[in-house]
Amino acid sequence: MWNYRIVRHRSRGQTWYGLHEVYYRKNGKMYLWAPKPDAVGDTLNEVVAGLAMMLRDATKGAPILNKSQMPGENPKGKKKRPTK
Repeated sequence: MWNYRIVRHRSRGQTWYGLHEVYYRKNGKMYLWAPKPDAVGDTLNEVVAGLAMMLRDATKGAPILNKSQMPGENPKGKKKRPTK
């Protein structure tokens, strides 16, 4: 079994939050997690707002893009934070 969980990260005096996949054994104990978050934010509210925006954008009916249409990749594959 697995689900998504919010994980608080602290490094170099900064705190941030990430939404991670977490896997469980049959007895319910965690045994594995995906260290690369699927969503990030400086606060829990930013993570939730980002997810709400993703769901809104994915369901608004815009045409699906083909990879061949994409202009270029984000350097080093880093996720860009949405601008406010």
